[in-house]
Amino acid sequence: MLASELKLPHAEIDNPAFYFQANVKDIELTNFCGSEHTWLLPVASYLKGRTTTLYDGLAGDVISDGLQVDEQNLALFRVGRLEELATLLLRETGLGPFLASTLRSGFSAQLDESLAIEKLAAELARHQGARHPLVTYLFWSWMRRGIGLIPFAMLADIPNVCRPYLDYDLFDLLINLDPHTL
Repeated sequence: MLASELKLPHAEIDNPAFYFQANVKDIELTNFCGSEHTWLLPVASYLKGRTTTLYDGLAGDVISDGLQVDEQNLALFRVGRLEELATLLLRETGLGPFLASTLRSGFSAQLDESLAIEKLAAELARHQGARHPLVTYLFWSWMRRGIGLIPFAMLADIPNVCRPYLDYDLFDLLINLDPHTL
C-alpha cells in the first residue's frame, strides 16, 4: 500500500530455494564469519545491477536507541561483575543447547563454557571505561563481526553502500551518550 501510494515499484523476493547452499554462499562471502545472512542473498542478487547506491542503517539501532541494552546487564557492567555478565550474555544466545544437540556427544562434552566466559569477560573489561560500556561492547564486538558483514560483504556488488551512522561526528556523538539518554 505504501509503495502504491508513493508510486514506487514493489517487488517481493522469495527466500533462497536451497537453504544449505545459501548458507555455504553466506559463509564464503563473509570469509567464514557468516551465519545469519542467508535471507539477504536473494535481495543482494536482485539489487545487483539495478542500483549503484544503497543506504544501510548499520549500528543506528544500537548506538542511538540502545537496542539490546538491558538494565540488569548494564548494572553488572557498572559494578564490574564481568564474569556474571559474560555468563548471562553467552547463555541468552541459546547456543549452548543448540551445540549440545547438534554436535557429537564426545566433542560436545569437551566444550568448556568457562573458557568462553573467561574470554568474553576479558573482552567486556576492555569497554569498562566507556561512557556506555554495553553499547561499545555490542558495537565493537557483535556489530562488527556479525551485522557489519551485510554492507561490507553481502552487498559488496553494490558500488556505494552508504552507512550514515558511521559518519565520524555522528558516531562520536551517539557512542558517547549517557546510557539513560537512550
